[in-house]
Amino acid sequence: MKSQILRGKVWKFGDDINTDIISPGEYMDASYEEIGKHAMERAYPGFANAIEKGDIIVAGKNFGPGSSRETAQIALLYAGVGGVIAKDFARIFFRNCINVGFPVVTFDGTDELNQGDEIVVDLKREQILTHSDETLPLPAQPLAENEQISIFTSDRPSVMAQLAAVKPAEKTTPAQAAPKKSHAPEI
Repeated sequence: MKSQILRGKVWKFGDDINTDIISPGEYMDASYEEIGKHAMERAYPGFANAIEKGDIIVAGKNFGPGSSRETAQIALLYAGVGGVIAKDFARIFFRNCINVGFPVVTFDGTDELNQGDEIVVDLKREQILTHSDETLPLPAQPLAENEQISIFTSDRPSVMAQLAAVKPAEKTTPAQAAPKKSHAPEI
């Protein structure tokens, strides 16, 4: 089971961070590794080189409006971002995060978190621990019975492994990379 804990440094962004900012369109046909090198560069040049694996983006309202493709989530995964905490998310971006197993947390108190803070996000206990040992409660997530947490922490083959198995020229989505299930009845 993957960890139910996100641990990293806060990278603070504002409202309305769209998918063109998250993953510039000119790299859409590049390899996933190349896409990851350019994550968030329109808002923070050199972002992918500056972060440490597991660092956490904290943003304001409406994170991820724009494209319905999963390129933005793939860019964040390959850049090494551990997850995103925002006041709210564009609906399609949020769903695509679930599709690729990328942790996103809705939290109205993002103003309480500052650039560079070291935080721990405990998905199971629904809380954020700050650098000053303050505990911030997270609201109940929109998926019932911790379904979102189980998706993000499941034992299924990792989405990263599925993405890595796809040749860059094929450029399939994670859903296409997953094995197909037959709908024929078992005999």
